[in-house]
Amino acid sequence: MHKCSVPSCHKYYHLQCVNTDKVTRQGEKTCGYHLCRKCGLPGESKHMVQCFRCPTAFHNQCMSASLPKISKKFMLCEKHKAGKESKAKRPVSKNGLIIKLQLNEKEELGSEDFKIKKGGLRRDTGKAKKKKEEKRQPTPNYLSYPELGIGSPSSFDYDSYDKDWCKYCGSRFSSNFTKGPWGPRTLCTVHYIEWNQKKKLNLDSYTSLPTRPIDLSQNTELDFVNKARLRNPQYDPE
Repeated sequence: MHKCSVPSCHKYYHLQCVNTDKVTRQGEKTCGYHLCRKCGLPGESKHMVQCFRCPTAFHNQCMSASLPKISKKFMLCEKHKAGKESKAKRPVSKNGLIIKLQLNEKEELGSEDFKIKKGGLRRDTGKAKKKKEEKRQPTPNYLSYPELGIGSPSSFDYDSYDKDWCKYCGSRFSSNFTKGPWGPRTLCTVHYIEWNQKKKLNLDSYTSLPTRPIDLSQNTELDFVNKARLRNPQYDPE
C-alpha cells in the first residue's frame, strides 16, 4: 500500500492502482484529490472541487458546469452524477462523513440524512428527526380529577388547606413551590419561571397574599400529576 504524498491526505492505494484512472502520479504518489483531472496541475483542496465518490478533482475554472455541485468543496463527477458505476454498492467515507450515495438510488442530498451547511456537507445527528418523531406522537390520554381521586380546584377549600399551593393558579401539586411576590413557597415552578425568569407574568397589582387562586384557568397540577404517573405508575399525589 502507498500513502498519498500530500501530508494532510490520509488516503492509501494499492500499488497496481497507481498511474491508473484512480490515482495519478506526479513525481511522487499523489492521489487524484489533489490534481486537476482536466489540466493536470496540482492545487490545494480549498482551491479545488472534489468528487464525493472517487479521487477526482477539478479547479473551479476547469470544472464543467454540467457537473452537479453539492457544496463549495464537493461535487459528483461524470461517472457518478447519474448513479452509474460497475462496482458494488457501498457507502463512501469522505473526510469522516459517511455519504449515503447508493447506486441506482435517487436520494436527494441535504434532505433528511444530510444537511448542507457553510463549509461543506454535515451529517444530520438525528436530533432533529427525534424531535419530529416526538411531535408526531399522540398526546397521552390524561386522567381527569375524578379518575385520579383528587378534588377539583374549582370547588376546593383553600382556606383550610395547610400545605403549599400556588397563589396564582391554585396548583396543589408541583415539582416544587418557590418564592413569589408574597414570600417563599407561594408559586409553583411553572409560574415562578414565568414571573421571575421570563418576566411574562405580571403580579405587581396583587400586593397582599391571595387567599384564593388568582387565575384557576392556568392551573398546572393536572398536567404535572399525569406526567408524574407516566414516569412512575405508583406516584400518589396525596
